[in-house]
Order: sequence, then structure tokens, then C-alpha cells
Amino acid sequence: MALTPEQIRPGACYSNGEFGKKWIVWQVAEMFIDESDIEMIRYRILVGENRRKYRAIFREDFVKKIRYEVELMESTWQKVE
Repeated sequence: MALTPEQIRPGACYSNGEFGKKWIVWQVAEMFIDESDIEMIRYRILVGENRRKYRAIFREDFVKKIRYEVELMESTWQKVE
């Protein structure tokens, strides 16, 4: 089941659900409204290409990138049920 924009939370982590080098985990750093009155998400890349970098994206576009929420358990990322 796809996540909705309303389910995105600051501090939570989300994955694209890919495998190998294509796998990415993003952590939502903040959610804000830009000068055009559009909902934005600032996120940090925790796993994958450009790790440790911050980016900003439209909230609707972020939802299209992610497949599910994840959390770090010990040293393994687990899907949040």
C-alpha cells in the first residue's frame, strides 16, 4: 500500500525498496511551505548514492520516490509495519 503525503513525518526514514546499489534510505529533516505556498520536504540521504547529503523536494514528489517507512534495528534497516 502506497504512503500518502499526510503519512510523511519529520525524523522518519523511508526507502525506495530497491536492491543492491539502487537501494536508498532518506530521513525527513523538516517539512515546510516554500515562498510559492508549496509543501516541501528537506531530507538527508542515509544510505545510497550521495550519502550524508541534504536535498529538498516537493512533498508530492517525495511520496512518489518512496515505497515504505523503515527504521534501523541494531545494524539492519527494517520495514515499519
